[in-house]
Amino acid sequence: MGTHVAWMQPSDFATVMEVAGRLGIGADESAVDEYLSDARSHLLIGFVGTEPAGFARAAELLRLDGRARQMLLYEIETRPSYRRRGVATAIIGELWSHCVANGFRNMFVVADKSNQAAMGLYPATGALPHSPTGDDFVWSWDLTVATE
Repeated sequence: MGTHVAWMQPSDFATVMEVAGRLGIGADESAVDEYLSDARSHLLIGFVGTEPAGFARAAELLRLDGRARQMLLYEIETRPSYRRRGVATAIIGELWSHCVANGFRNMFVVADKSNQAAMGLYPATGALPHSPTGDDFVWSWDLTVATE
């Protein structure tokens, strides 16, 4: 079974509430409704078959130096039984494709150096490390290359 990634919309409220516990997402009804209604906040869920296997939260950021937007990958998580099966890679790929198609200037994430899973995942998906600060690395993806 392959992984498919779904972008959660306000109309997916019931789905998010249904799968939240299995994904480890805290799910307050009013908070979920507000999050899904915010056009700059994104929730992606990776499914293996019909089973929710992972998720990511991301946020579009506006800039002061021009109209090109940035995408912050704020959080990504895969259920333990689905780790190392391409779920997080598929989610990042979907987010990257969205950013390329919509003219984002860059996509980035901040990760703690001690997070070994992140230290393996981000470079495997094409991210480059930038600006190590203390215990954190800022990873960014090149959005200027064409998608395959």
